[in-house]
Amino acid sequence: MSDTNHPETHGPDQPHDHGDCSEVLQVLSAWIENDLPAVQQARVESHLAECTACRHCADELRATVLLLHDTASRPPDYVRHARLMQQMQTALDALE
Repeated sequence: MSDTNHPETHGPDQPHDHGDCSEVLQVLSAWIENDLPAVQQARVESHLAECTACRHCADELRATVLLLHDTASRPPDYVRHARLMQQMQTALDALE
């Protein structure tokens, strides 16, 4: 990826280039959705294997994407929505 010179140790004497982090984070969503070309997919996976910070971001983003996919697959709960709207209206009325 890039050659930004901000090395950091991420394990026993393993230098780390933060320029790679920036590039990986920019394409992380596409990587999770398997929407990257094979060469770029492999570079991201190689970086994630070495960088605990980016791997943590990838894990968090993947969990969020899975949660959103799960939520989107469920039908809306109109009864709960109506109950919440009524509670909000009651609270607003109490303020008047």
